[in-house]
Amino acid sequence: MQCVNLVVNQGYGIAQAASAMQVGLSSMHRWVGQYKQEIKGVTPPARAFTLEQQRIQALEPENRQLKRDNYLLKKLPPVYRHRNASEQQVVALKLKKAHFNVTDICRHLKYARSIYYRRATPKAIDAEAVQLRAAVRHIHADVYATYGSRRMCVEINAQGFAVGRYKVRSLMQALQLKANRPKQHRYPVAGKPSAVAPNSLNRQFNPSFTNKHWTGDITYIRINQGWLYLAIVLDLY
Repeated sequence: MQCVNLVVNQGYGIAQAASAMQVGLSSMHRWVGQYKQEIKGVTPPARAFTLEQQRIQALEPENRQLKRDNYLLKKLPPVYRHRNASEQQVVALKLKKAHFNVTDICRHLKYARSIYYRRATPKAIDAEAVQLRAAVRHIHADVYATYGSRRMCVEINAQGFAVGRYKVRSLMQALQLKANRPKQHRYPVAGKPSAVAPNSLNRQFNPSFTNKHWTGDITYIRINQGWLYLAIVLDLY
């Protein structure tokens, strides 16, 4: 400003002022030209000489920030500011992809930048955990969803994994795998009791020829798909 003052207020020529202040002639020409433009109300890209233009330059960053904030608020409904951290992270990543500034996003979401960057960093894939989850799914399907955490733990360890029952239980819960227990067998409710049949056999278990005394019984057997009934008829001969 002292260089410009010599030319504007003290009547120095540009070359004379440049020599007196020991600056380049081209720089002196540029400063004087900038000062004249500022007097006309033009805000220079470089640092201003006049107080009015300096105040304008001081307000320009704030004005740019307000414009960014207004544009960001249009993209950010107020309800998102009060959601949990996971939902806020999703919103923050979407806004970052839309080329918004991370500092502005976190300020409006009231969300710490350190948390944003920590959650935005991709986690390394745990190959053993992926294999374990795949093995649990395979076993669950292979045994028709009949294994609970105890038998699942035994089978998993037999395949070479070293895990405990409680970890297997937590893993099955995370994968939403449940053991299907077979329905309890119930005899149908009969109506009136049947009449007692006469004891025609009378403990004659050793007949003298075939096709004389027959005996039979019925039972049920539980399988993976449900219950099967087994009926047996024998000739006592």
